[in-house]
Amino acid sequence: MASSPKSSKSSNIGPSGDSGSSYAIAEVNNSGSEAHCFTMFPKFPPEIRNRVWKLACFEQRNVDVWIANIAAEDRSALGKALCEYREWAYQSNAPIPSVLHACRESRSIGLKHYSLEFGTQFNISFRGTTISVSIPPRIFVNWECDIVFPLGFLSVLPSPLEDFARRATQLRYVALTIRHSLFYDMIFGDRNPEQIILYLEEPGKEKGLGCSYDDRPLAYNIHAREKISGDTEEHIRAAMKQLPSANSFMGSTCAIKYMLDTLHARGKHPDVIVAAVDFVEV
Repeated sequence: MASSPKSSKSSNIGPSGDSGSSYAIAEVNNSGSEAHCFTMFPKFPPEIRNRVWKLACFEQRNVDVWIANIAAEDRSALGKALCEYREWAYQSNAPIPSVLHACRESRSIGLKHYSLEFGTQFNISFRGTTISVSIPPRIFVNWECDIVFPLGFLSVLPSPLEDFARRATQLRYVALTIRHSLFYDMIFGDRNPEQIILYLEEPGKEKGLGCSYDDRPLAYNIHAREKISGDTEEHIRAAMKQLPSANSFMGSTCAIKYMLDTLHARGKHPDVIVAAVDFVEV
């Protein structure tokens, strides 16, 4: 006899009205319908509510950071000039953290931990005039817990990875392709992240897709990870063997060893993790 599927439930925090302190915590079943709604949350003392909002701010997110040519579709003379300067803007598919739009109270707590990052500003010369171009930051990051994925950077020359590193001054968790690891010291210099996640390839390469923001996969997931417990090639191979795509990783041992040696020579000892990452077109 076939067993019936198990129901799964999750909790959603969201507004239940228009006021700044009107919200509910809802339990949702696997069909997507609301099973229970906890409406007493507004009656909790403010210090309890604030602790709940703060905890919501520290749910770790994967924040993808892409570069996009700011004038790729602009056929005007100015657009062509911008293309010639090879300037870019930073973009992301990461949704705005839910705590920032649940209600005014949650947003006030959230903005203490999330900041808008990766704005750009540069000058170009156009028909004898210097034009200043400024693009405001649009990507929310909590540097204390979010994993930042710089993606598509190696498809652009000169690579803007150094610019990314210069802006990511508070970087603590970063996910890099193994190709990126070869340039780690040049790019990140004195940065001292707590955790570096290394995965095999940029998104879409295995499917013949490009690695630009315009043809990016929109969803990705770290579905397996293993910490490298030492600095020898044997330690690296032992970690890789725990991954489902272990055979694909084995040719990358030297690159990872080089990065580890460089980090340790600088007195840095972050957790280095090899991971299997799925990228999905949606």
